[in-house]
Amino acid sequence: MSEREPHTSRTWTVTERTAERIKALATETEAWDSHLVEMILRRGLDAIESGQWPLRKVPVKFEIHW
Repeated sequence: MSEREPHTSRTWTVTERTAERIKALATETEAWDSHLVEMILRRGLDAIESGQWPLRKVPVKFEIHW
């Protein structure tokens, strides 16, 4: 992550297990959590955009709960 790029803070909802895994990996690698998340998101987005990791879309108009 370049220091020259503008940064923004966002709130994302993830499972507790995912958050624990990020924290554990950050601790293990002695990296900042935000830098680690940035790297993971960039790699994922790059893979999706290149077609390496295709996403399947399921059409949903309404979800009904009883």
